Amino acid sequence: MLDLPAHLTVMKLKADDLIECHLCEKQCRLRDMQNHVGKHILFSMRNIDEKVLLRLGAKVGDIVSSIKDLLLKFCRLVLILVGFVG
Repeated sequence: MLDLPAHLTVMKLKADDLIECHLCEKQCRLRDMQNHVGKHILFSMRNIDEKVLLRLGAKVGDIVSSIKDLLLKFCRLVLILVGFVG
């Protein structure tokens, strides 16, 4: 057997295993980590400081949902104005 690098010898995690986010130290299930980190990326791309929002008592999921709702309403309004939707 060949000697493997240390990072290839770790035990494989299951989808329901809890792991810590390296960005905010929140515990998430492995299956949810991609979405969780995606929220960090979206905030970073928009230059939004998550820490300020969280200090104000907002939850990251609620903020993302609000942004999504606003975008959907905007897109629907554009489609109405263009005449694609009644």
